[in-house]
Amino acid sequence: MSAINIDHLSFGYTTDTLAIDDLTLTINEGEYTVLIGPNGSGKSTLAKLFIGLLEPRNGTIAVFDQQLRYDTVDAIRSKIGIVFQNPDNQFIGSTVEDDIAFGLENREIDPSQMQSIIMDYASRVGMIDYLKTEPTRLSGGQKQRVAIAGVMAMQPKIMVFDEATSMLDPKGRYEITTLMHDLKSNTDMTIISITHDMEEIAAADRCIVLKDGHLFYDGKPQPLLDDPSKMAAASLQIPFAMRMRELLHQQGIDTLSHTMEGMVDELCRLHSVM
Repeated sequence: MSAINIDHLSFGYTTDTLAIDDLTLTINEGEYTVLIGPNGSGKSTLAKLFIGLLEPRNGTIAVFDQQLRYDTVDAIRSKIGIVFQNPDNQFIGSTVEDDIAFGLENREIDPSQMQSIIMDYASRVGMIDYLKTEPTRLSGGQKQRVAIAGVMAMQPKIMVFDEATSMLDPKGRYEITTLMHDLKSNTDMTIISITHDMEEIAAADRCIVLKDGHLFYDGKPQPLLDDPSKMAAASLQIPFAMRMRELLHQQGIDTLSHTMEGMVDELCRLHSVM
């Protein structure tokens, strides 16, 4: 079954420019999809269209076979949870516990059940020891984990991470990408990670590349990662590991035939002759 079905979708912020241009694609239920592209490619615009924050100029969006319209937008939003770029913009409560509770209160969850739900989802993201902590005292990665717990507690069928790691330091990025992978392994949620960071895509089931509002690539991540020319054509930054491997190959070093110790020796030798 398709989780999201997009049919000939177009949207523009101005009358003469389209941010999304005649886009057609299907995201399958239970799939972990990474949506990538350079700045201005239409990634975040597409996320806003998913939940009805923007109205398409042409085309349709259906979520679990329910077409997105004015009279269905609330029902569809209940199925989609979004974690945004800046976790500070998602905090409502004065403590971690209050923040996770906020969405549950809006859903009118039985108060007698609420505490166990809060404990459950705080535990899932590793924040059980911080329930009474003020959000301002948390690190960026911890704040984002709380934001994820708050969204997960509402039990959406689809989780969208909209540049959720772009404002984090390397430790925070690792924490959140690890959590995404855990969600993929341990839940039946449909996961969509919108990013411009090529390092995130290797563990995904599927990679969708947008360029100038058009679909540029749709398939497994590895063929894209193995094709630097295609990534360059899509205006994507080649991952550091691939750039390093290519530079080593240019120096006649076969990265596949060396152990780690052998690679260190080769690099030292190369450095000594430069």
